[in-house]
Amino acid sequence: MRSKTRGPSHEGPAGCGGSSTPPTPVALTVVGGPAVAAAAQVNGGTWKALTLSGGSGTFDVPSPTSSYAVAVLCPVVSSNQLEVIIQATAADTPSSTVPCPVTTTVPLVVNYNVSVLGASAQVSVGSMSGGGYWSGGVGAANLPAVAPGVQDIAVAAYPITPNVSAVAVEVDRGVDVTGAPVTVPTMTAADAAGTAPITVDNIPAGFTNTITAYYVTAGGTAVGINGNNVASYALVAATVVAAGDYYAVTAEALDASTTHAVGVVHSSSTPQSLTLSLPPPLSYAGPTAAARPTFATTYSGFSGSGTTSLTGILSWTAAGVNDGIVVTTNYTGNSGQVTVPDLSSVPGFLAPPASGTSVSWGALVSWQSSPYLVLIAPLPPNDEAAQFAIATGTYLEP
Repeated sequence: MRSKTRGPSHEGPAGCGGSSTPPTPVALTVVGGPAVAAAAQVNGGTWKALTLSGGSGTFDVPSPTSSYAVAVLCPVVSSNQLEVIIQATAADTPSSTVPCPVTTTVPLVVNYNVSVLGASAQVSVGSMSGGGYWSGGVGAANLPAVAPGVQDIAVAAYPITPNVSAVAVEVDRGVDVTGAPVTVPTMTAADAAGTAPITVDNIPAGFTNTITAYYVTAGGTAVGINGNNVASYALVAATVVAAGDYYAVTAEALDASTTHAVGVVHSSSTPQSLTLSLPPPLSYAGPTAAARPTFATTYSGFSGSGTTSLTGILSWTAAGVNDGIVVTTNYTGNSGQVTVPDLSSVPGFLAPPASGTSVSWGALVSWQSSPYLVLIAPLPPNDEAAQFAIATGTYLEP
């Protein structure tokens, strides 16, 4: 999700004085809901609070090769609280964007009319906060929780069941969502979409593949355009397309035990036939149980040039109420190792789970043409290519 930000803050870690080399700025942006806490670390030093203004903050590191880390604690939403840590050098990526769940929402009714297409009797409706499928050539889609504010509302039309790609797409741009009903312009024959095939190669034996395709507007709204796992996607009519729109396609294969998955991501503003090649599975037994475990694994299954990273994920339930989810991503030197850091020097961040707690872990290796948080970003950026493999398991907190 996207949000407008005011000027960045320069409060937080510094310590670059006395050098003839200008320091290198590093930027952190939090989108969606507001951060509960934010912190930064330079060259393995002490974690310090980082003040965000309008969701953005910056700090300096001595040089592009200096290591740094940023941490963001998101608000509790639906009994989940997400903590994200990114470790990198300025050469890896001088800026990071962390999506937090939206905290303020309104119910939204979207009125639509796709009856001109005749056979179309189901629609996919998208907003900046998600969407879903509804039946009927003329009807009302009830979205229970949409972030208020100016955004695009998109509708994709399908036949009686969405077992083909969308046959037409309409976008109502710049809608001020307040909770009042919204009526999307009636579809016309000019909204009819073309189609392009999606071929997925290298599906591992015993894995089941799923394809999802979205049309993403320049404003950040996504609408499904390939129905129920259809191996093709809609090519939106030229009369509907606007500058900055793009297509985002993901193929992901899951094994029968649901403990291993592999995936590939492609996004582009250019409509085209796609052949997506899945990487091999990740073989990893998991980290040694600890309050702040280290994930260490090697993987050589990616093709192409770009940025690779290792992400460690921990998830647990505290007191039967809130789930703590800690996601730590390491870009530095592609070292094949990432450790969940000790953030106790900065108030507000999650404490480790209590002894005896069942902890679910995940190890995600990923390759991206440009860095983004593959696991938690709601959508890839435009012109992105990415591959990933994940292994999961559980342990008891010592």
